[in-house]
Amino acid sequence: MYTTFKTDRFLMFGWICWMMGAATAWGDDFLQFRGADGRNVIAGGKAPTEWSTDKNVAWKVKLPGRAVNGVIVVDGQVIATSSSGHLNDQLHVYSLDEQSGAIRWQRTIYSTGRAFCHPLSSMAAPTPASDGKAIYVLFSTNDLICLDLQGNLQWTRALGLDFPGAFDDRGLASSPIVVDGTLIIQVACQGDSFVLGVDAATGQDKWRKELPRSTAWTSPTPFHIDGRSLALIHSASNFQAIDPATGVSSWLVEARGAAIPSPAVHDRSVFLATAGLTRMDLDLTVSTPTKSWSAQKLSTGSASPIVANDKLFVIHGNNILTCGDIEAGEVLWQTRVKGSKIWATPLMVGDYIYIVNDAGLTQVVDVSGPEGLVVSENDLAEEMLGSPAYANGAIYLRGVTHVFKVAEGDQTRAAPSSGPTKESR
Repeated sequence: MYTTFKTDRFLMFGWICWMMGAATAWGDDFLQFRGADGRNVIAGGKAPTEWSTDKNVAWKVKLPGRAVNGVIVVDGQVIATSSSGHLNDQLHVYSLDEQSGAIRWQRTIYSTGRAFCHPLSSMAAPTPASDGKAIYVLFSTNDLICLDLQGNLQWTRALGLDFPGAFDDRGLASSPIVVDGTLIIQVACQGDSFVLGVDAATGQDKWRKELPRSTAWTSPTPFHIDGRSLALIHSASNFQAIDPATGVSSWLVEARGAAIPSPAVHDRSVFLATAGLTRMDLDLTVSTPTKSWSAQKLSTGSASPIVANDKLFVIHGNNILTCGDIEAGEVLWQTRVKGSKIWATPLMVGDYIYIVNDAGLTQVVDVSGPEGLVVSENDLAEEMLGSPAYANGAIYLRGVTHVFKVAEGDQTRAAPSSGPTKESR
């Protein structure tokens, strides 16, 4: 059973082209958490390495309420979400013009699920997703909506009503992905835990698979092997690769996972945050992945690992950038960065890694040499928990109340006179 709402009474205001390389898909859009290919690596990209509140910040837009997720960029729009209200039950979606930051459209719905979370979090914890044709937004209330690129409601789901035992009062945070026309939703908690395949066009269930009843805030990861597209799921105690059309698992192995960081992929390998970091090599002709190594010294905190140029990068502990060799799992070097806590997965653009701490300080590390070198510290003085996005030479940072566009020497027009505000630089 599923519940679908298609009326406007919930509104207050009026297939991804996959690539095996490191660049993003669908032009230079950034279509979901960690980008279209789920790697957070822009191999051929270029972006500013220095900015401040009055330098290289093209625009800054204040949105109502609070958010702890990232934004996506699609069709010239930056899509951001937030939640507000005394009961935290007003759920917002905003389209900001990529060039100017002006509000193109906004939509608000009221929660149909439980709007409870830890004070650090928000109902806007999952990052939206897009296939270049529509926008899919999952809130921590388990409200799921689909909008077209003009902001028109296509369908909505009240997953909290369909699955009333699927909640976590600390706040759900897994971000959806779209794979071959199927929206993959992961809900892992102490109650009803599952991964759900939803038809992206209609909002109807294709399949549902149960997960262990244990909390995990990891997100599905897209993976491509031998001409097939799969969704990698790492829950509290197992790892599996799911066919998006059928829900059939190609692999299902025991692999106790960390609660927050999501899998990282490289060629035919996946790197899982376990007690340390574990590399598994995948082959569709065998039923069990091959475990290559497990390295305690490459363990990661809340941020997901990233892989590029045959190297691994993890935030070890709370503030140590650790580089490892993907073949042997050995530590190559470590660099300490500032911050008491880093929630956001780093973004790699070219030879630079952008590390955002919870106080809004982004440290840029040059990893082209034998050791990592911190080349700049860029403070926007706002709490930040969401991972940065990249599109067309610009970096997009989501603070808990503002969205920032960082671009070399960019300028914008004046702020609108009412509603959410935009500050030009």
